[in-house]
Amino acid sequence: MELQKLSKRLIILLVIVCLQVSVFGQEEKSRPMAIGLKIGTTGPGLEVSKQICDAIDIRLGSTYFKTTMNMTPNNYDVDIQADMTIVSQTVSVLGDFYNGEKRIFRFTGGLVYNLSSIFGSANTTESYTMGEVRIEAEDVGQITYDFTPNLINPYVGVGFGSIIPQDKKLSLSADVGMLYIGPPNVTLEADGFVAPTASQEDLIRSNISQMTLLPVLSLQLNYKF
Repeated sequence: MELQKLSKRLIILLVIVCLQVSVFGQEEKSRPMAIGLKIGTTGPGLEVSKQICDAIDIRLGSTYFKTTMNMTPNNYDVDIQADMTIVSQTVSVLGDFYNGEKRIFRFTGGLVYNLSSIFGSANTTESYTMGEVRIEAEDVGQITYDFTPNLINPYVGVGFGSIIPQDKKLSLSADVGMLYIGPPNVTLEADGFVAPTASQEDLIRSNISQMTLLPVLSLQLNYKF
């Protein structure tokens, strides 16, 4: 909890510093800005970038993606209706550090505010017979689940191509990095006949506790203004 509070303060501080540096840069020397459309493993998104000196850019961006899948497993004795929704939603503050005047290669670091989640439910659509006992579909119950990462995620990576075009209006850039999402938070609930399933929450949490890193790949088209 203390780490999360510290991370929130740090991301607010980074935004304030970025704004102050941007204003200072306008007073001292007009430096370019760019807007970028990106697509990657965290979904499609938009970024606004500002060059604050010859070797450093700052970026503020957001991505969003959502999809829902409906499933009907057929390897059970009863008909089961299940659904799963994947939401990828992030807000990021990043700094790019270039290693040369041509701005071809860069190191990137920053923080990502991660609102992503995977959630869904499963229930039977017909009655179930156990021995001589018949259990109606509404009495079998429903299982619901929710997986979420830590709210504040550090990011480190490398990039190719200048985020802010230098000699032209347009540029293409790519990023490869890693997001530390922490051990996923797990919520498992169940009612009716399947209510005891909820007791498996700790076991599931333990089984996925090592899934702390998320690879990030993205391709971006940038326009300088």
